[in-house]
Amino acid sequence: MKKIFVFISCLSFLAILLTGCAKWTDAEQLVVQRLDADSNSLGPNYKKYLESLRSYKQSAHPQVIGFFDAKNWNLDNGKQNTFLYNLPDSLDMICAINQTGALTPAQLADMTSTRATKGTKMLMMLDFKKMNDDLKKRLPVSPAGDLVNTTINTYTDSVLNVYQQNKYDGIYLLYEDLYCFNCSEVLSDISRVSAIITRLAASANAKKLLLQSKGTDALFLTPEAAGKIDFFVVNSLNVAGASYYVYDGLLDLYSSINGFSSSKMMLTASFQGDRWKLGGDPFPNGGGTFIGTATALARWNVTGGRKGGLGIYYVEQDYNNNPPYKYAREAIQMINPAVK
Repeated sequence: MKKIFVFISCLSFLAILLTGCAKWTDAEQLVVQRLDADSNSLGPNYKKYLESLRSYKQSAHPQVIGFFDAKNWNLDNGKQNTFLYNLPDSLDMICAINQTGALTPAQLADMTSTRATKGTKMLMMLDFKKMNDDLKKRLPVSPAGDLVNTTINTYTDSVLNVYQQNKYDGIYLLYEDLYCFNCSEVLSDISRVSAIITRLAASANAKKLLLQSKGTDALFLTPEAAGKIDFFVVNSLNVAGASYYVYDGLLDLYSSINGFSSSKMMLTASFQGDRWKLGGDPFPNGGGTFIGTATALARWNVTGGRKGGLGIYYVEQDYNNNPPYKYAREAIQMINPAVK
């Protein structure tokens, strides 16, 4: 009986999102958007707008990921920046960060409706640092290699179980501050991380794999694992006094990775704390002036191809700007200019 009640609750909440929440979401201009959709999102053009939006997201173009802080994922307080459905329509993917515990029925319904209505892909985050800490608790001080591999595989399978239960569209792999030579950490050995990536990719439901790493760490993946990665995301958070030459140099280095192309490389901005006021960290713009990293990285161009896109951490904070989601929408339009 309890299961029936939860199922009915999910359906009811889904219906609310598809109707009531639509009133709060303005249609955006997209590359394929020429529809002059009704401002209240309920008129006759809105259905055509959503069809065009979903079709656009199936096309080849630089991707934009919004990272949403799960601590703010609260659908009961009535605030418009606390659920996924009200994030900018033209985000290609959304990844919840700081997620602990199972998703609630309301969160699942929010995720399901955003995917179904707008064609937005939903990503699960796997933080290798947290995984490393969990593995250390499960293993003895000096474990045999076979025991380590068995424990890692068991943990990886549990991740896949959560992934499949929640019907995610991909996994965002966060691998930072672990890789090093002669370290005692379980996952400092990148060959083990490569084996995990290969195991995740073998799952029929693991549709997208994205790897965020620092500097040149991704270069040390095995060719088999590297070939499974759809997007390599370079940590460009908390930058100050950065330069496009840094990213040009990394792009050249990454060209040695199996299956890599410029269309697989993404950079990241963050709106955490007060960064939303500028649209990210200050990035030098000449003459002693600065612009936010969301704008700066959206402007970064690659030679001989297209870039993979942009990730924006704590994207929900951009709702505080005027207009709401000012910098996220500007960055999206720079990366994928609307047809005039």
